[in-house]
Amino acid sequence: PQFAYIPSNCGDLEKGAPTWNKVLEHCGRNLEDAVKRSEWCQINGLHRGRDYLFLWASSIFQFPTKPLPYIFFYGPQNCGKSTFHEALGLLFKDNIGYVRADVSLTSPSRFNGELLNAVLCVVEETNLQSARTEAYNRVKDWVTGRHLNVHEKGKTPYQIQNTTHWVQCANEPDACPIFPGDTRIVITSVGDLQESVPKDRLIKMLEIEAPAFLHCCMTTEIPQSPDRLRLPVIISAEKLEAEFTNEMPVTQFFREMVYPISGSVILMADMYSKFITWLPIEKRRFWTNSRFYKFLPSDCLKGKYKGPNWFIGNVSLDANKAPGIKLIKIYDKLVEEP
Repeated sequence: PQFAYIPSNCGDLEKGAPTWNKVLEHCGRNLEDAVKRSEWCQINGLHRGRDYLFLWASSIFQFPTKPLPYIFFYGPQNCGKSTFHEALGLLFKDNIGYVRADVSLTSPSRFNGELLNAVLCVVEETNLQSARTEAYNRVKDWVTGRHLNVHEKGKTPYQIQNTTHWVQCANEPDACPIFPGDTRIVITSVGDLQESVPKDRLIKMLEIEAPAFLHCCMTTEIPQSPDRLRLPVIISAEKLEAEFTNEMPVTQFFREMVYPISGSVILMADMYSKFITWLPIEKRRFWTNSRFYKFLPSDCLKGKYKGPNWFIGNVSLDANKAPGIKLIKIYDKLVEEP
């Protein structure tokens, strides 16, 4: 991959590349609350979503082998969410290094030859929920991994240095699999355009200003990150909502309906019955008792209690139940702690 333009000093971003600045302003507008909540952003003088996206773009070119957060934009048709990666794509000579990578994340065969030499990887209007666990596992690996295992069809897989940086755009917020505790993905919505510019005219303006924008990218100082990524992930309200939506129903149920009470026990069958009643009707067929047992929280104290039946110990469905002697597990039995 090579630059399509020679960087040229034409002043700061707003004066030298005003169209690029507007693109960053528009795509980053709904990230501003996340920037304000980020201690790293405040310490390093970032005040707007635009500032974060500009450092993200600058990091691609200054530190191509360093990992960056996976950026997910969502919003209605024709809102300009794709303009961010399309504009950056103009900076790659002959488009080498700027690739569509949808198939790499969704292919059951795990073919990903398009990632060879990739620097900016784009996932456009592809809903990853159909293969969300597999896609998310690949995101986890490719966003932070130092090396990338390339598997071209008909060839033996081989390793290369990982230079991929990821942008996904979609209409719906659930198109990107985001799970609780995620530390790789930045998510933001993009609103309707305040000023509509014909695409051909916009591209021409971006091309004219590209040398100035590239100079700004290459000369700006990028603060050190405390994270394994070159920029830390910032948490938007949209991401928190997506994490909650994608949380496993069993985990939600235990957080909302089950209380830690020492000495209390609940028959496993009664817990499942309560869970099914709590679930929305359309999801009940999917959650068989065996699936429920499989996804119980890992810290559940499960065992036989005063007979052959299985219970969960030290929990109650009644927040006001009086505690008793804490239970422990010995082999497969729940007994009172000595």
